[in-house]
Amino acid sequence: GRVLGYAGAELSWPLINSTGPADTILEPMLQALVASDDSESGRIINEDSQTAELDETLLFEHNRATGYDLWEEGARLSYGLRSTTIWGANNQLRGFIGQSRRLDGDPVFAANSGLFEDESDIIVAGEIDLGSFGVMARTRVDAEDGTLNRIDVVATYVSERFFGRVRYFSFDDSLNRPGPSEEVQLLSRIGLTDHWSLVYNVQRDIDQEINRREQIGFR
Repeated sequence: GRVLGYAGAELSWPLINSTGPADTILEPMLQALVASDDSESGRIINEDSQTAELDETLLFEHNRATGYDLWEEGARLSYGLRSTTIWGANNQLRGFIGQSRRLDGDPVFAANSGLFEDESDIIVAGEIDLGSFGVMARTRVDAEDGTLNRIDVVATYVSERFFGRVRYFSFDDSLNRPGPSEEVQLLSRIGLTDHWSLVYNVQRDIDQEINRREQIGFR
């Protein structure tokens, strides 16, 4: 049979500053985890963990695969810093930086996952939310040479009659990731009446200089 397990500890220490017109929370985080060896890994076919990719959510997961076809054995440390600033009518500014270091064990994730090397990619993320308008940006930075392995930026605007969202993302070409390595997407909707809206959406492959998908119509 196959028996898997892990043990670990997590520490976070929120620091709150409430002086002035804004409240700011800084939260350092540290996780230490040791996972058992997987003596049956050679006979398990990986079907449910094909697309693992490091981000700020996955960084502190105990099981960073989407199932149990892959098992990340050995010891690792994950650490990061999260910040949140709140002011006015629920305006928020959020930031995060973090990384993981494998202390023992062999890599099980793909080279383009951000988790292949002993020192993972550095995750840097930021978001500003002003109610009707918001911008979110995330990037994965190669810990060895500083290459931006992934950039993902989303800007959104919402009003009573209009919705618009623009997303830009790019991946470093050397990662051999399937699909376009640079793309921009637009989703938009304009309310014409209480029941009808004009919709225009486009998905632009910047590498190939073609529109992979384009839609215009009424809804």
